Amino acid sequence: DMLFNQFNETSPQAQFGNIRSVKELSSVANQMGYRRTLSETYGGGAWEETFRDYKRLGDWEYVLGVNFMNQHIADLSIAGARKYDYPPVFSDVEPWWEYYKYLNLHFARLSMALSAGEQRNDILIIEPTTSVWQYYAYGNSNNKFREIGQSFQTFVTTLEKAQVEYDLGCENIIKDHGKTAKGKFVINKRAYSKVVIPPMTENLDAPTFKLLKEFAKKGGTVLAFSKPNILDGKPDKDMEKFFNEDTHVQAFDTLTPAIIGKEFATNTSATVPDQSAKQTR
Repeated sequence: DMLFNQFNETSPQAQFGNIRSVKELSSVANQMGYRRTLSETYGGGAWEETFRDYKRLGDWEYVLGVNFMNQHIADLSIAGARKYDYPPVFSDVEPWWEYYKYLNLHFARLSMALSAGEQRNDILIIEPTTSVWQYYAYGNSNNKFREIGQSFQTFVTTLEKAQVEYDLGCENIIKDHGKTAKGKFVINKRAYSKVVIPPMTENLDAPTFKLLKEFAKKGGTVLAFSKPNILDGKPDKDMEKFFNEDTHVQAFDTLTPAIIGKEFATNTSATVPDQSAKQTR
């Protein structure tokens, strides 16, 4: 769900501009083998939004992995409070309705093209979700709760601006679908040769850490921008030793252009479906 029309690429709570949120969607789709990635778009952008705004918003999220748009909203009437229910409205109450098909044709073609193949990324970035949870409390969270979230947002945005291709790794999905095979860290239908631990990561779930050790033992590369030492919420000596002593763990203090150029050179592949099937317009 992408609301509003104010670009903000820094805040973890942002809508338009929030690279992390769209990459979460596209990453899960890659890993689960889903063809379509849906986004509810344009809500709250106000009545004054133009076709130029609609294209800018849609193109931005399509570049990051969306390939199926659900426009917010299509009221049959805008009587009463509906005038203020997160406009614009995509129906014949709009004066531009008869021309809207031209913009829809643009996104229809993009949707078809971007859902026709598969993207296979070589780099996995573990999300620091469980580290953040340690500091959350309703109404009175520790400042570190926001600091970790902001740090991860900046990390992912920096990589995206450098045109690095990667998937994000959710520990809950890793628990159910993770394994190692042929020297790769595997999440269901995707396999990675590099796993990245982002800055300020403090905790890992036991299934994630178990797979990381197996992955490193089989020759996989772990890029550590922090050295977590907490396992399932408790300090763990084995994890501390792994991140400090394992030869397959490369530790870095900060993300620099030089490190991006050397360590994040991507081996991304795309597959194209069988073209023998005829398409009709």
